[in-house]
Amino acid sequence: MKDRNENRPGYKKTKVGWIPEEWKCIQLRNAVDPNRPISYGIVQTGPHITDGVLCVRVVDLTKPFLDTKDMITTSKKISNSYKRTILQKDDVIIALRGDVGLSRVVEQQLTGTNLTRGIALISKSHFYYPEFIVDAFRSSNVKRQLSLSVNGSALQEIPIASLRKIPIPLPPLPEQKKIATIL
Repeated sequence: MKDRNENRPGYKKTKVGWIPEEWKCIQLRNAVDPNRPISYGIVQTGPHITDGVLCVRVVDLTKPFLDTKDMITTSKKISNSYKRTILQKDDVIIALRGDVGLSRVVEQQLTGTNLTRGIALISKSHFYYPEFIVDAFRSSNVKRQLSLSVNGSALQEIPIASLRKIPIPLPPLPEQKKIATIL
């Protein structure tokens, strides 16, 4: 059976399916700021600290919006030992456990917040529009790539090394913005 795009000019076949020729298909690790590689958050946050540093957990991502009132906290010392995952506006965060691939764009009010071990940081970069990356994680082709990398039966989890290698389609930045706006 022939693929419906097989003889379609202007398209190429990639690991994420058929994409326009001018788009790239790159590993996720090549889309991020090289000074802030894809990393997971704090392994052990320690006891709750009143007025401590907020930490986003996988369970927080499952809610309609990230509510800081429901988040756990950690000490500044522990948070500072995980400096790479201190959030900045327009970073993207993604669940490594449970609902693997569930992701969000970091909004201004979460700047300075950190992550727990079950979430990875995909640092903001001039290569991508954050909302486009979140939409890419929702696409069937990228979801399929994620599911091929998941380990575990009781607790589904994707290793950070596998997440870094996930292929994603990457159109030119103006097109990413248009696609994200439409979706």
